[in-house]
Amino acid sequence: MMRESFESYADSPGTLRASQAVTTFGPGAIVQMEHDSVLVMGIDSWAKSRKNDVEDYGGHYKKINHPYLEQLLEKDHFRMPRQVERRRVISCRSFPLWGVCPKCSRLQKHDAAPPGGKKSFRCQHCRDSDIYAANFAAVCSNGHLDEFPWEEWAHSRSPEERICRRDPRLRFKQLGQRPGLADYLVRCLDCGASRSGSGATSRDGLGNIVPRCSGSRPWIGDNATEECTDGEGNPIPMRGIQIISASVYYPVTVTALLVPEWLHDIQKCISENKGALLGQLQMNTLHDVAERSPIFEGMREKYGPDEIEQHLKKRFGPRIDPDKNSTEAQIRNKEYDDLMLNEFEGDENLEIAETPVREDLLGHVARLKQVKRLTEVRALWAFTRETPPDPYLSQDRGKGYCRISGKNTNWHPAVESRGEGLLFALDEDRLHGWEKEPAVERRYRSMTRSFESLFSGMGADDPRRLPRYALLHTLAHVMIRRVSAASGYSDASIRERIYSDAHLNGMLLYTATPSSDGSLGGLVRQGKTENFADLITSSVKNSTRCSRDPLCAEDDPAGMKRASIHPLARVNASACYGCVLLPETSCENFNRLLDRRLLFDGDFGYFREWAGLA
Repeated sequence: MMRESFESYADSPGTLRASQAVTTFGPGAIVQMEHDSVLVMGIDSWAKSRKNDVEDYGGHYKKINHPYLEQLLEKDHFRMPRQVERRRVISCRSFPLWGVCPKCSRLQKHDAAPPGGKKSFRCQHCRDSDIYAANFAAVCSNGHLDEFPWEEWAHSRSPEERICRRDPRLRFKQLGQRPGLADYLVRCLDCGASRSGSGATSRDGLGNIVPRCSGSRPWIGDNATEECTDGEGNPIPMRGIQIISASVYYPVTVTALLVPEWLHDIQKCISENKGALLGQLQMNTLHDVAERSPIFEGMREKYGPDEIEQHLKKRFGPRIDPDKNSTEAQIRNKEYDDLMLNEFEGDENLEIAETPVREDLLGHVARLKQVKRLTEVRALWAFTRETPPDPYLSQDRGKGYCRISGKNTNWHPAVESRGEGLLFALDEDRLHGWEKEPAVERRYRSMTRSFESLFSGMGADDPRRLPRYALLHTLAHVMIRRVSAASGYSDASIRERIYSDAHLNGMLLYTATPSSDGSLGGLVRQGKTENFADLITSSVKNSTRCSRDPLCAEDDPAGMKRASIHPLARVNASACYGCVLLPETSCENFNRLLDRRLLFDGDFGYFREWAGLA
């Protein structure tokens, strides 16, 4: 078991990839290891360098700089965990502390780590078997986590409805008689009280047992608690959850690409010497540092002090709007301008080339670029439970967003990935006219109203307010489905990055992994003129068919509203797993705001001519 202290190192009970520590299994997540279930601790208890080496961090991390992410998340830098042989980089503790013996079925509580450096817990009663983690925990909508109240649950159906004695003897077993949680039974061996697992994970299943949330944050520390109330000061109840459920942990990440603006030689020099430059700027002006600092001694002859000063202003001046509603959308707009409008010779982090668009597509597609090499930085800054996060929601508006550290740190975890992709933009004039069509506005307005009624709403500058977002989003999905068959990548490994604003549009389809410095080249080949033309036209034509038709094609969010269907079913229109929906590793918006009829419909489809339905 990985302990919180790093005074000594020993074999770890399991390993994680760097990308898992930033996404699936970051701080606050429950990980199923070979011998136990463990809770990943906050980053302030992760491994530290004994020599406090700022650049090397004891070999446990790779330092990552990205100016946009640093300014948006107000961090000095990011760190990518590295696997160090026979050393623990990420601290964990056993959770839940309740376990079950597979031989005698006794439900029992154990310590946060096995004794004597062992990797598993031995049954305290029969001594003949290692125990496995009980499958339940308790959570609240604000992300707090606690042990499932087994003792109270077992006695909640007894005549007295109270625990018969202190530390009652409990047995937990599967009966093999009924499907689902109703087949699990917890019984008190002292008084005979029992209750099945039915209702343990329902919304109000623990209402009479745990009337209010404990505010427990065990990933921060054993005694880390805080008051837990809703917006009106009312206590929030807890509910049971299976620890293997995907809703136990949703990471809140912010992603940015390394773009030409930050790959200039001067910017690389600033990143390598950021700490020293910040110290110099406390006592000198930007001009003085550019003209006299020994850090730029080898660059002044090539670029001159004025150009160095301009790069210092870019790096240390306000680049991201400082209002409280800052989101990743601001990064994307700047990223789009740099990738689409600037020329770049290319280096080990980025190589991008303009490709001509086939003439017959020019009325619909404006620009096309092959991204032969790209570098993505994905930073983790929070997480949620029960409800997936909104990728366009700012930090201060995130209900239920949980901190990943108990103290304010000047860094957060991140993962740097490399890959390839294709980038293109639709014709802006045609798109602007299309989204003003009454049929388009009516259809999309119903989807956004349902979205806002379910989630936290949309800010005034949210790019999803415009119909073009759903068009780009849906087009990305159908193209990913099509390109996966031709590129050699599975659809789960291809991601989308939507660029949508009132005056710009575009999308990047790409793949990126932290374990490789390159890629197969399949996506880049699809960015050639003829290949891309075949890809986008065939994708639109294929979108006219679905195995659920005619039901899927006839889905209308406005009509579903009149039928009193749940709002969750109305955040999409004509979209299902037979035609448009993708694995969530590919989709940036959790498969929301999708409608394939926006592509091909004879009355309001953007590509209606291609589908032969005009």
